Amino acid sequence: APKSGFFGQIMSTLEGSKPIKKRPPLVFVHGSFHAGWCWTEKYFPYFVSLGYPVVALSLRGTGGTFAGENVKKVKITEHASDVQAFLEKLPSILGDEASKPILIS
Repeated sequence: APKSGFFGQIMSTLEGSKPIKKRPPLVFVHGSFHAGWCWTEKYFPYFVSLGYPVVALSLRGTGGTFAGENVKKVKITEHASDVQAFLEKLPSILGDEASKPILIS
């Protein structure tokens, strides 16, 4: 499996909208045997209605995402690396003036 960068799926309310500088972005990370979809039905609409930009990640090997060539299990350290890589990329998506994100798991 690749060693750097984000590998997974991203669902967000960020595309086509300007970040709201007053509200920090909320980054939702699912638990075992789930994917980012678990946040989209109830949590996305609620927090968007309050003015928060929201993002949910589906980590590699979950929710139908690619785990790697011939990979049967993904290590927690790989999931942690994916989250870190995404968080490091987030300022370039939102703009450097955006607030630091709040991670929700």
